[in-house]
Amino acid sequence: MKIKFDLNSAILLFIGAIIWGFAFVFQARGMNHIGPFTFTALRSIIAFLFSLIVVVMLPSLSKTQREKTKENYLSNIAAVRGGIYAGIVIFIGMSFQQVGIIYTSAGKAGFITALYIVMVPILGLIFNKKILPIKVWLCLLISIIGFYLISIRGKVHISKGDLYVFIGSLFYAVHILILSHFSPRTDGIKLNGMQFLVAGILSLSVAVFKEKIDIKSIYEAGLDILFVGILSSGVAYTLQIIGLKKMDPTLATMISSTESIFAVVGGVWILKETLTSTEFIGCFLVFFATIFAQLPEGFLKKNKISKSAD
Repeated sequence: MKIKFDLNSAILLFIGAIIWGFAFVFQARGMNHIGPFTFTALRSIIAFLFSLIVVVMLPSLSKTQREKTKENYLSNIAAVRGGIYAGIVIFIGMSFQQVGIIYTSAGKAGFITALYIVMVPILGLIFNKKILPIKVWLCLLISIIGFYLISIRGKVHISKGDLYVFIGSLFYAVHILILSHFSPRTDGIKLNGMQFLVAGILSLSVAVFKEKIDIKSIYEAGLDILFVGILSSGVAYTLQIIGLKKMDPTLATMISSTESIFAVVGGVWILKETLTSTEFIGCFLVFFATIFAQLPEGFLKKNKISKSAD
């Protein structure tokens, strides 16, 4: 069975993964000043405003600006519908993850979140009856082992925070499938803006009743909020939506999930954490699995034949 792959889309997804990886550092730092729902609300609102500015100031980036009126209308309808569905799901996923980080380590949170790379093909199999090649399932297993080596230190213990993050990863998997469905039907920037408008409204509604919103604390977390809001939510999620247009959701998820590697890099570089030999091995396994899964069908056989001919 041939699965969709596009090099340009893979590059966009990989850039998004780099941004998401470093965002873990800023998410953890921001939580030192404000509550999880306040943080999620602010990052979402900033992402919406960023998307709005891009659509208004740079209309040439918007696919729908060049389409016929009817197609433009249908595209906008898809952006609204997809944005509402994706916004609700990403709000739940981000909220569980952000709350879970309070009760568990960032490393364990990164590993548990990465489990969505397994959930996406499983959900695809359940709902879309889509069977993937054995090679992809093998690469998924290797990736999980790699993420374990990167993220888990010492004795494994499942805490309340672990459970929250796991629930969040379930919603991230559903979110991938929603975006995969709607992204070919609409403009990526508009879809991203709509989903974060919905997520921002929902997060702010909870924050007003559950948390103390303090201007001074928001100012102290300002840099962290801006990084996550503009780059992680605004730029990286838009790259993900665009990348999903021409990529199989399972492969796209595997590329995006390399964010855990860059979370480790960010921890070493910014937070001055140390990287063990075990974590190095984990990084290698994840990179190997991601690259191998994307090789075209018959690639190894063709290379073997060409070597024999030589």
